[in-house]
Amino acid sequence: MAIEEHLALFRQGIKNWNEWRRKNSNIIPDLSKADLSRTNLSEDDLSEDDLPWANLWGTDLSRTNLSGADLSGANLSGVDLSRTNLSGGDLSGANLSGANLSEADLSEADLSGGDLSGTNLSGANLRGVDLSRTNLSGANLSRTNLSEADLSGINLSGTDLSGANLRGVDLSRTNLSGINLSGTDLSGQNLTGADLSRTNLSGANLSGANLSEANLIGADLRRTNLTRSILSGTDLIGADLRRTNLTRADLREADLTGQYLFKTNLTWTNLSGANLRGADLKGAIFSGTDLSGTDLSGTDLSGTDLSRTNLSSANLSSANLSGINLSGTDLSGANLRGVDLSRTNLSGINLSGTDLSGQNFTGADLSRTNLSGANLSGANLNGTDLSGTDLSGANLSGANLSGTDFSGANLSEADLSGTDLRGVDLSRTNLSGINFSGSDLSGQNLTGADLSRTNLTKACLIRTQALGTNFTAANFTGTCLEDWNINSATKLDDIDCQYVYLRSDEQERRPSSGEFATGEFTNLFQKALETVDLIFANGIDWKAFLLSFQELQAEYGEENLSVQAIEKKTGGAFVIRLEVPPEANKAEIERHAKELYEVKLNALEAIYRAKLQAKDEQIATYRKQNADLNNVIERLANRPIQNVINVTAQAQSESMSESYQ
Repeated sequence: MAIEEHLALFRQGIKNWNEWRRKNSNIIPDLSKADLSRTNLSEDDLSEDDLPWANLWGTDLSRTNLSGADLSGANLSGVDLSRTNLSGGDLSGANLSGANLSEADLSEADLSGGDLSGTNLSGANLRGVDLSRTNLSGANLSRTNLSEADLSGINLSGTDLSGANLRGVDLSRTNLSGINLSGTDLSGQNLTGADLSRTNLSGANLSGANLSEANLIGADLRRTNLTRSILSGTDLIGADLRRTNLTRADLREADLTGQYLFKTNLTWTNLSGANLRGADLKGAIFSGTDLSGTDLSGTDLSGTDLSRTNLSSANLSSANLSGINLSGTDLSGANLRGVDLSRTNLSGINLSGTDLSGQNFTGADLSRTNLSGANLSGANLNGTDLSGTDLSGANLSGANLSGTDFSGANLSEADLSGTDLRGVDLSRTNLSGINFSGSDLSGQNLTGADLSRTNLTKACLIRTQALGTNFTAANFTGTCLEDWNINSATKLDDIDCQYVYLRSDEQERRPSSGEFATGEFTNLFQKALETVDLIFANGIDWKAFLLSFQELQAEYGEENLSVQAIEKKTGGAFVIRLEVPPEANKAEIERHAKELYEVKLNALEAIYRAKLQAKDEQIATYRKQNADLNNVIERLANRPIQNVINVTAQAQSESMSESYQ
């Protein structure tokens, strides 16, 4: 009970009370359980006063000095304590419901177990205050300084904490559901297991905060800074994360089902194992994000930057990835069933072992991508850039490869059975160990490609370009080699071949009967020197050719220029293959040879007309007779080519001499 003498002095007025306090500073006034309701104590000095369980209901205590006062259990309901000094005071168990404590100084005060429901604490200083077990439901804590305060386990539901300073506050397992924390600085806060459902955190700073296992269902996180925060195992269903900054945040195993993450910044965020099923991620930034094992099925990722992202083993089935940047991304083992990857940039990413069967890659960029061991069976790769791509061991059976660029790609041990390779550029491609049995490679550019250990049995290589191609240890049995183009750089070592065909429809078998002995295939086709093919589509005037060839030899040196082969084609066409040194300019030799031939041909026609005085029909007949050297070639077939040229040249020279007589 209050000491009656003290109470009597108190009731004599503020001036008398303050005067007595000044003269008796060694006495601690005792006003415990006193009824001071409706008293005007504004600007009074009640510091260090004993007022436990006092009834101060309706009292005006604004700007009063209550520092160090004992107000434990006191009734301060509805009291005006604005700008009051309550620092270090004991307010444990006090009833402050509905009180006005705006801009009051409560630093280091004890408010444990008190009732602060509906209290106005806006702008108040609660630094280091013990608020454990306090009822703050519905309280206004906007702009309040709560740094280092103890809020553990309290009920803050419905509280306005907008702009409050909560640095160093332990909010673990605190009920913060539905409260206003917009713009609040919660950086580095411990919010593990806290209930933040339906809480307004828009514009708040939660950088580095620990929100693991927190309940953020329906929370407003627009424009919130969550950089480097820990959100592992957090429930974010229905939360608004638009334009939220989640860079480097830890969202492992977080539930983000159906989230609207429009333009959210998730750079270098850890979302491994998170559930993002059905989320709207349009325009979100995922650069460097860890999405390994994440469920992104049915997610809209259009326009998203996923460069350098880890999506290994992620579930992307039926996701919308149209037009996105996936360069440098790890998609190894990811589920991409039903995903439209047309026109997508996938250059340099890791798709090793991924199931991409039936995928649409039309116009996509897969250059330098790791597709080793991937399943691309039945995929549409029409017009796709696969230059420099690793497709070793990949399954490409039945894939559409028309117009695909494979230059420099590694296709070793890949399965290309049933694929259409027409129009495909395979130059400088690693095709070692592939089964091309029965494949149509007609017209293919295999220049510089590696086909070592390749199975080419019964394959079709009509007019195939194989300059500098490596066929070491390949199997050519039953292959059609009509008009294929090889040179001295083409490797034909250790070839496995029983027989080949030089014409389609299994015509012109070589050998005609039996099988090639070891090394015979290589001896037949290997070219010792570089060659130049001179094609005469409309027949050839042998006199003109021999005269032009002799002049060509005189210019380049007889030892540097010789005829390797003469081939008669259908329709009267001829191909004369010249052997030239490796360092020779083949294009220049071909051009000059044709020019000399035309000069000699025109000169001969003039001679024909002058000597024979014949009509055009007679000249044509005479030229045809001169062009028919089959009988000469047949007679000298077993002699060296040079002998053919020498003998023919002599015969033609004699004929020419006769024509001049």
